[in-house]
Amino acid sequence: MKRKVVFFDRDDVVNLEDAPYGYKIETFYFAPYFMELFLELKKLDSLCFLVTNQSGINRGIFTQKDFEVLSAFMQNCIVSCLTIPLRQSGLSPKI
Repeated sequence: MKRKVVFFDRDDVVNLEDAPYGYKIETFYFAPYFMELFLELKKLDSLCFLVTNQSGINRGIFTQKDFEVLSAFMQNCIVSCLTIPLRQSGLSPKI
């Protein structure tokens, strides 16, 4: 049986931001229901990929390291399936 593949765009699909060019853990929020959707897709044995184009790096708004820190945080939340408190604009991870 072939596996289904799902690509998620990071900004405004996987996460919401309180500020443009979100790159800080403090302003990061999972979009409503993303985690539930991701877990359901994994139960169906789907391959899930997160894609992103971070022009803020090239514009000097944040660094590659800033991007990597937030990406690692997001991966940790997803992989460990943390229970993340609900916030009005989405899901807010505990820091």
